[in-house]
Amino acid sequence: MNRYDKCYNKTEEISYKKENLRLNHMILKVKRELIKYFDKESAQIIYKANSRTIFTTVIINLSLYNKKLQEYIIKNVINRLSKESIINYYLIYLCNSQTKKDYTLINTIINSMKISGLVNDIIFDNEKNKFILITTDNKEIIFSCRNDTKEQINKANGHCHGVTYHILKNNQNNNLYAATILIDNLYGEKYYHSFIINNNIVNDYAHNIIINFDDYKELYKPDIIFYADAKKVCKGIDKLKNKDKEFSDHNCELLNYAIDKQLRKEQKRLIRK
Repeated sequence: MNRYDKCYNKTEEISYKKENLRLNHMILKVKRELIKYFDKESAQIIYKANSRTIFTTVIINLSLYNKKLQEYIIKNVINRLSKESIINYYLIYLCNSQTKKDYTLINTIINSMKISGLVNDIIFDNEKNKFILITTDNKEIIFSCRNDTKEQINKANGHCHGVTYHILKNNQNNNLYAATILIDNLYGEKYYHSFIINNNIVNDYAHNIIINFDDYKELYKPDIIFYADAKKVCKGIDKLKNKDKEFSDHNCELLNYAIDKQLRKEQKRLIRK
């Protein structure tokens, strides 16, 4: 296992496994409670569903439940998880619903977000194709949704690092920037995420969202590993490919470039000590 894999496994694989184990444990209790509120057919569907499906279903449909069940979900699910991560889930599903023009689901999600206590308000401007989110600190954050996300991700074989690098390589003369960050999973542990930045606007293909970079940082509180222009990133990746035998070339070049940056920062920090 090379140094990139070691760092990835330590940060991401272990984090993901722990998240799943903890979510399974939490949702097992929630399942028992949910079954009390639904008819026999619905209860059987809930019982058979996996933990992540149930988690997504209960937060999205929160506004459709009675007050007692809402209070239970807020106390035993939403308040026990990372606020930033749950907001991210909500925004991903909002954007997916907007892309499909499912306005009924958009209204359900907006009402669920308000009931959750994670935001003060959220407004959908259909004419301008944008959302206005009011944080619990009364800050206004505007975001919109992409319509070409699936097409771009398919070109890059699937993940946020791949699609970001694919776009960078093909647009080195267009003043594009990229960032790789560490962002919260549901339990506040970190995973890697990458996106394009153009004129300080985040184009997040994996999460299907367009948002000001400063607002993104305000909303998600990420740890930024690097933020650099396309030429610098592509040049740095080529340099690592040529000089580092451990640098793998399997559609994760951007992630490994970020890990190299992360390891170098850690080395400098240790030297200063």
